[in-house]
Amino acid sequence: MPDLDELAKLAEQANCDILIGESFNSTPDTDSVDRYVIARRERSEEPRFSPCESSGIITDDTKLADKWETEGSLSFDLNDIERFANFLCESYLLTGKCSNR
Repeated sequence: MPDLDELAKLAEQANCDILIGESFNSTPDTDSVDRYVIARRERSEEPRFSPCESSGIITDDTKLADKWETEGSLSFDLNDIERFANFLCESYLLTGKCSNR
């Protein structure tokens, strides 16, 4: 299985606009990547990445979501997939990061 750097390079070569990966504990070797941390309440440990290292958090833990928002990061409910998907579409289309193919 490729690591995150390899996946990021493949996505870039394929001209992908968005790469979504779960369970990676590293950052791709690029500054142009937005990272959204997924944190489940059932796993009581703190996320590996902090709000200042990430663009936002996707979680079912309201206290954790509030903490990230207080630190200026976005938060999304783990069970509201449609809201996060709409956010991605709107954000990338409006910023020109992706094209309407």
